[in-house]
Amino acid sequence: MRNATLTLCSVFWLLLWLTPAYAGQDPSIYLLLINIPSRTMDFYIGHHLVKQYRVAVGKADTPTPLGTYSIFYKEVNPAWYPPERPGFSVPSGPDNPLGYRWMGFWENYGIHGTNAPWAIGMAVSNGCVRMREEDVEELYASIPCGAVVKTVYDRVRLHVDRDGWVFLSIYPDLYDYKKVTLAQVDSLVATAGLKDWVGAEMLQHFIAEQGERQILLGQIHNIKVNQMSLPSKAVTKNHITYIPVDAIAASLHIPIVWDAGKQTVQWQGRCFPGISKGKSIYMTEDNAQKLFGYRKRWDENTLKIMIPTLRLQDRVVSFEVHRQNGQIAIPVLTLADLLGRKVNWEPGQRRMRAGVRWFPVTLINGIPYITENVAREYFDTDFTWNDKEQTAAIRFPIHPVDYSMYLDYMGDFTDCR
Repeated sequence: MRNATLTLCSVFWLLLWLTPAYAGQDPSIYLLLINIPSRTMDFYIGHHLVKQYRVAVGKADTPTPLGTYSIFYKEVNPAWYPPERPGFSVPSGPDNPLGYRWMGFWENYGIHGTNAPWAIGMAVSNGCVRMREEDVEELYASIPCGAVVKTVYDRVRLHVDRDGWVFLSIYPDLYDYKKVTLAQVDSLVATAGLKDWVGAEMLQHFIAEQGERQILLGQIHNIKVNQMSLPSKAVTKNHITYIPVDAIAASLHIPIVWDAGKQTVQWQGRCFPGISKGKSIYMTEDNAQKLFGYRKRWDENTLKIMIPTLRLQDRVVSFEVHRQNGQIAIPVLTLADLLGRKVNWEPGQRRMRAGVRWFPVTLINGIPYITENVAREYFDTDFTWNDKEQTAAIRFPIHPVDYSMYLDYMGDFTDCR
């Protein structure tokens, strides 16, 4: 704490708008989020976390105040006024516990450097927030007056890194302010979508442990189906990745069937084991791919799933769409049924008859497929392929018949009604 009267930094407010780094910017987009139990300070610009700093905070009998404040004063090479020695000051230098930078955020409280870097990460100050000298000088140059300072007391924190690893941390009750409850931890774990993957008994044991501790809960992954992001996440536990197949099915209106008794998922004659977690149904990554027959690739921590679909007037009519040599191939029996065309085919044959005409088919997994060129010639049907949505839209007929030539000429007439 710096026991001196500080003038408001009107000069800094002027520089805020004149300095190119801050010109035209709202200072409130800068946020310093200080968590007392973890002794950390997160520096945000907007919603982007720029950096996390380790800090020292006030001790129990001189706690750092909680609340929302703002930087109202900045000073290089500040003097220190010891609260126990009124009228005495220590000039800037190696004996000054404020270090070489000061940023006041409320009354006599501020964020500053230190000449005792060994104390960083501890609760030892008179209420101010101490930083390593190199850190405070970096931060001082990065934020303007008016930046928001928010001090909180969160003993439990959930952290998800860029690879989706989820860590749960519990910090000591430095000021004897707050106990940690199972309901509080449960609620936090639920925000990561892992509530049904972590047992209450394990969490109770973790809460009961003493001191600062951290555990790994698992890994979560984003999912995109045909370029559409899903709110549900894939989950990796014990080196096995589980896919929320009900969410994938819902996104494409696929009518899968969940048998709770047998713990299986069925679709189009395929049946694979699954597990129920809360309101969701999961399958292993391999089984989910076998069920839907999709193509996939991992892009950092996002599972991108491609399921080609066949649509007729915005209605999904088939998921059995393939690309061969740059052409679309669809199941000919499905197409014939959609168009009301009668076809004859003997299993295993590579040709099919429609009326008196024979046309070639391609067998994929024993099922006859027709390419778009053949469909155009024999069924007067065309397809429009949307690569982003992985969708083939049917256009039929390509050449509509003009029946006007068959109408009798009726001449002019007068409507006498």
